[in-house]
Amino acid sequence: MTRALLLLILLIGLGCKHTQSREDQRPSPLPETPIPPGHIRIVGTVVRVLAPSGSTASPCDQFACDAQVRIDSVLGYGSGVTAALAAGQQVRMHFPFTLHPTREARPDLQVDLPGLQEGDRFRADVEVQGPSPGKSALSFRIYRYEKLPSNAGH
Repeated sequence: MTRALLLLILLIGLGCKHTQSREDQRPSPLPETPIPPGHIRIVGTVVRVLAPSGSTASPCDQFACDAQVRIDSVLGYGSGVTAALAAGQQVRMHFPFTLHPTREARPDLQVDLPGLQEGDRFRADVEVQGPSPGKSALSFRIYRYEKLPSNAGH
């Protein structure tokens, strides 16, 4: 009886230690924060950067602020979002802080974004805005993003 109890304790102890060592080997995921209301969290790839107009001195007229983005994956939806995005879909998105590195394009900001170019992958919370008066399409804005390593398969 004592041997059986000792053997049972030993097996449980080894099983717990084995589980712990497997968990330690996993790469740590990106920190998750709640998705803000009205936002969709995505991983996307910049397919095409749309040229700025250059007509005024505003940052978006001097540096590109719009891009065609391919949705690589949808990670989740915040409350109140009625739009849906799907993997493989391409959508025009607006980057109010520009696609250029912010320390060069917007040195007045406290936000340090590395900039995005065609082919760059990123993770972001996309703000979904309803159609503006006279327009029927939704608009999508990205204020902050995390640049990801390129995916050689895409």
